Amino acid sequence: MKIMETALVSISLVFVTSAHAATTHTVTDGRFDLIDASGSLTADGHNDAQFAFDLLNGGGTIDTTTDFIGDIWHADIVSMDFHSSLAGITAGGLEANDFTWTTESWFIGGAAVKCNVSDAYDGCVDERSSGGHYFGSTDNSYTYNLDVGQVAAGMFFDWATNEDIPVLAIWQFSEISPDGSMSFMSVDLNGNVSGTNSGNCGSFDICGVKMIEGPFPEQAFVFSGTIGNGLPIPSIPVPAAIWLFGSGLIGLIGLARRKSNV
Repeated sequence: MKIMETALVSISLVFVTSAHAATTHTVTDGRFDLIDASGSLTADGHNDAQFAFDLLNGGGTIDTTTDFIGDIWHADIVSMDFHSSLAGITAGGLEANDFTWTTESWFIGGAAVKCNVSDAYDGCVDERSSGGHYFGSTDNSYTYNLDVGQVAAGMFFDWATNEDIPVLAIWQFSEISPDGSMSFMSVDLNGNVSGTNSGNCGSFDICGVKMIEGPFPEQAFVFSGTIGNGLPIPSIPVPAAIWLFGSGLIGLIGLARRKSNV
């Protein structure tokens, strides 16, 4: 009987998981800054960061039309996690997650080149087709905690000649406003808003996560903004056919139990 019960639970989870429809959340005129290792502003940021992401399916982009230190940047969001409180589950406390990727090393045209690959994004396509020499790869990751109302976005950031810089952003979302919007700000690896732990962000309201590789080591890209259509994930409707199928399995379980009791 436990086998049938387990099968029913597994089937239900598969159908619920596959029922996630794409929902694009957008942010217009979001704020972007670069904070150095001491918590000071590296360079003036800007207020035109445009976000579009699908929280459930874990993808999206962030773009700007303003030069940052001489060049426009673009980010591909390749991984997303969220605290279970945002799924309508009554939950508290930190929840552990990670953002992982692989860095490949190549020698192409007389120069050493690196590129990055994640589960959802392959940034090494050109390198593999270049005819260059492959030296090997290393696995990298950010391990982090999410607190109530927090979302994490792992992204590959393009700026100037630098492509696919791994960046982790953890965002703390506020309560929903009367108009349905939610504001957010960047926090650190442990889900702490600036000033609640080491306090090394100076006078800034946002800490962010320090980068572990790329042209800005130990510095943090930080974001803030407002999502107009809110963030909580709605309940997932299950098709009537699935309920009928589940009911049939439940009936079989009940029949088998009655027989076992005879």
